[in-house]
Amino acid sequence: MRLSARAIFALTLFVSLSGLNERVCGAEILWSQYCQHLGKMKLLVHLEVDPTAAGAKEPVPVELWLREDAGADWELAQTQPVDQLTATALFVVERWPRHAGRLFRVTCGDSDWEGRFRAEPKAGTTLKLAALSCHKDIAWPWKEAIAELIAHDPDLVFFSGDQIYENDYGSPMFRAQTKEEVPRGMKNYLEKYRKFGEAFRELMRDRPTIMITDEHDVFANDLWGRGGARMKGTRTTGGYPTHPDWVNAAEFTQ
Repeated sequence: MRLSARAIFALTLFVSLSGLNERVCGAEILWSQYCQHLGKMKLLVHLEVDPTAAGAKEPVPVELWLREDAGADWELAQTQPVDQLTATALFVVERWPRHAGRLFRVTCGDSDWEGRFRAEPKAGTTLKLAALSCHKDIAWPWKEAIAELIAHDPDLVFFSGDQIYENDYGSPMFRAQTKEEVPRGMKNYLEKYRKFGEAFRELMRDRPTIMITDEHDVFANDLWGRGGARMKGTRTTGGYPTHPDWVNAAEFTQ
């Protein structure tokens, strides 16, 4: 079969644009959370990535851009890969100017997300803390309550555990018992945790966040932890009811 010059041109253009789309279109950025301690800034970016997509093309890396104020140019600070299991990209910036604020922007292909790194409060000033825990899916996404929180403009947000409950949002819990089941377990976990992120993304966008897990975050009940031991009973024996790789991945996201 012979192709006309016009057909060859159209086919070449299609292939070229397809290749461009593969290079440019990255995973969607869902939200970010950050915290700074003694001049080390950590920013965790959450993306729409499927942990179970084995053999999928490696996601486009995530770029971190910084500028001092809205009138300045963006400067590329770092590029980090996407971790498929946790669906995140982690940025660590050493020697951070802790007493100065910065605007930030993260991009992944044609998806982008902007926020503000707050300056560390000066000694002697009043620190406003928002403390939250135990987020059942009742009345989700809690728009009025979160809008009220943002209106108070807290300097720091502290989530003290149970960011999710394992059977909420119409997603029955799946506990990964083996290493092979960990990606499926993380996909199940992220179905819940992304609902949390969707609700609180604006609160976390431009203020530091401290987050610790509690038992429901790791699909356990009541007593848990116990030095990382595997849970053999139910509510009072301690330990973790899932594979260690799943525990580490879930806790990493928070």
